[in-house]
Amino acid sequence: MIIQASKYTDAAVNKELVADIQKAEDSFETYIEHWSGYTNYVNELGERYSVDNFTMAQTDKQAWITERFLAKDFLTSKIENYYETNLNNSTIPTKAVVNNEKANTSYETLLTKAQSTFTILAFYKDEFSDTHYDIETDKFVIDDKEASTSRELKVVNNISICRLYVEQKQNERKVA
Repeated sequence: MIIQASKYTDAAVNKELVADIQKAEDSFETYIEHWSGYTNYVNELGERYSVDNFTMAQTDKQAWITERFLAKDFLTSKIENYYETNLNNSTIPTKAVVNNEKANTSYETLLTKAQSTFTILAFYKDEFSDTHYDIETDKFVIDDKEASTSRELKVVNNISICRLYVEQKQNERKVA
């Protein structure tokens, strides 16, 4: 079941995702959309301009969300201005950002890092009990290197084996 972004609060969705690793995997992008404020922003625009199921172009959404998490504003104001100006003029906006590849790459990097961090903190607490996440450096810090090495190595090995298996299956599908 995919989480419907408009039907939950932060606390409720956190509890749902922490309770079920599959749900966390399946719904994480929706979670990021909500967490960044994207869902609220597009819902607000849809209500204000009477546009049902309003959404941004994929590239614009990715750039907007990425910048929200990075606390940057290279494109966010431009994107918001583009959408609000078009909607104010009764025109359905198409796309504000031109560089699809850069927006996609930045977003995928952010999404992967956020999901990895969330997964470690939510589902691998015991394996990473000798570490803590330092929000200022945006890194995990190993508190007891000797005690944590063997547990974390097992997790990393399991993740690597899973990735190799997925890559192998993907390659098999391409050949077939």
